[in-house]
Amino acid sequence: FFAGMFKRAVDAGLDLARRFDFTVYRSVLDAGGGSGGLAAGLCRVLPDLHVTVADLPPVLPIARARIAESGLAERVHVLQADVLAGPPPGLYDAAIVRSLLQVMSAPDAGRALANIVAAVKPGGPVYVLGRMLDDSGRSPEASVYFNLVFISLYQDGRAYTERQYREWFRGAGIGSVQRIPLAGGHSIVWGRKDG
Repeated sequence: FFAGMFKRAVDAGLDLARRFDFTVYRSVLDAGGGSGGLAAGLCRVLPDLHVTVADLPPVLPIARARIAESGLAERVHVLQADVLAGPPPGLYDAAIVRSLLQVMSAPDAGRALANIVAAVKPGGPVYVLGRMLDDSGRSPEASVYFNLVFISLYQDGRAYTERQYREWFRGAGIGSVQRIPLAGGHSIVWGRKDG
């Protein structure tokens, strides 16, 4: 599954690098980074960037293999971390979370985001990419559809509303939050850690 999703994750990393200026960062945390595709996408276009992919033990061999095949093992590091248990080791200039919070319960998603933010330097940005619902819970249509899929597949997961993301960000110490709606019901929600 992760191997199959690698190309999409690479494309997400390339898109993120086009939308935001990552040239000012040296270290980025990709929390729940799966196969490492997003990290690989960023590093392909940002030669000075180092990304740490933090995920659970069963995922790490897949990430290491995909990163090695990409020729980026010197700049993409793989780290065992459970963001529900506590902050990942280290302190980073920025953090990215892609398609992770939507597979958790709302309390777990808030706790995971707070732990991720704790690993970011003051003033550093945190970007969350994934499916998001408008506050009505009835749009965009693609996210409503995937919300039904999440509810069916995951014990606690769902597409959460913009309001919920804003509450999690505030609870994690990020005051100003912005949302960028993307095609297909995806969004980027981001803000800078208070410092």
